[in-house]
Amino acid sequence: MFFFEKKNQKTFTHESDARRGGQIRVSRSFLFLFFKKEMLPSFLDFSRLIVLASLPLVGLLVGPIYASMAWALGALGLVSWFELKRSAPVFDRQFVALGGGFCALCFLGSLWSIAPQHTMRAAAQLAVILAASFIVIADRSMMPAVAARAFGAMSLALFLGVAVMCVDHVLHFPLERHLAGRTPYPGTKYNRGEDYLTLLLWPLLAFWMLQARYGRALLVAGAVCVAASVGLSTTARVTLPAGFCVLLAAWLAPRFTMRLLMGGSVAMTLSLPFVLRALAADRWVMWTNLKQSALHRLEIWDYMTARVFERPWFGWGFSTAKRVPIRPAEQRAFVYVDPQGVYPHNQLLQLWLEMGVAGVAVGLAFVLLVLRRIDRLPPRLYPFGCAAFAAAAAVSASSFELTTDSWWAALALTAVLLRCAGEAAIP
Repeated sequence: MFFFEKKNQKTFTHESDARRGGQIRVSRSFLFLFFKKEMLPSFLDFSRLIVLASLPLVGLLVGPIYASMAWALGALGLVSWFELKRSAPVFDRQFVALGGGFCALCFLGSLWSIAPQHTMRAAAQLAVILAASFIVIADRSMMPAVAARAFGAMSLALFLGVAVMCVDHVLHFPLERHLAGRTPYPGTKYNRGEDYLTLLLWPLLAFWMLQARYGRALLVAGAVCVAASVGLSTTARVTLPAGFCVLLAAWLAPRFTMRLLMGGSVAMTLSLPFVLRALAADRWVMWTNLKQSALHRLEIWDYMTARVFERPWFGWGFSTAKRVPIRPAEQRAFVYVDPQGVYPHNQLLQLWLEMGVAGVAVGLAFVLLVLRRIDRLPPRLYPFGCAAFAAAAAVSASSFELTTDSWWAALALTAVLLRCAGEAAIP
């Protein structure tokens, strides 16, 4: 097969286990009622391969399934650790501390929230999502040979997924209707999968570029570009050029690019309510030049930025964006905003609105810590890490709530695959 290396065709090998002492140490548990102990390592590796190989295909067609697939990968890692005594999970303590602190702040916010019980439930939901994401990222038990096969299989699945989406588009979306039911806006159910592809692209590119398989890297990039151009996600169309620009900048001027990303993150975080307020106030000037979805977002940002300035320090309570009041005078000026409320379509704005300065400080610390970790990547992986960060920032600026589990799953999978690309590629 074109996308599989011959050296990986033999079996699912366990070189690192052999180096650590020859035989894999297997504990006794209920799993051995179903598997012989010699079969379990291969079963786990094969399961990982199936999950990752199906990700670009199934994830493109049904975007929310990213969460289930990522959590399955994390569960396989835990089984590998508990049952086979492979590499123990390696948790980043600073990330865990920030995540725990943010969840604690969310729970504390129920004291001043406009919907205390809803805030408590949403905080518990976020705590579970973050814990699962940290488990996925902490897993170190996947063998490089399995990862190399997975990248080949993911590339083939990507081509198949894009082909299926294109055919469905030509036939006026019968597959979308079958999978997601009828929608007033046909084709938009692919948007989430398209957005997540703009994150997965960078680990796939990293693997093939580090393997010096430039033709395969070009095919993968072309497939994602086709998906973005055929699909209806404006976010994906904006994210791809942003990612490629940052990728090129990180290759040519790595230190300057990191300073720019850090400085830009700080500036955008601190100025966001003012910038969005100004854009929303001038939306009538751009009325004839923007899509309906963009105008809808500007209307959302108009009243939500006004609510930010009413409670700037601690916000209205976590996950209460849909419940903040819309003043009658504001509603009369809106064309698209539903009086029942909607989420902000910008995660930084959601932090400002719901958590105030306190939540934004934690969020900014999280962003800067991500950039510090990217800065420590090996030089050959560094540009792809910067591009993945830029892509994630672009998507977060126009889509998804902070409690969207598939969003956190896509981020966790991107981090895992970037690490695996460096481990599996030929030095």
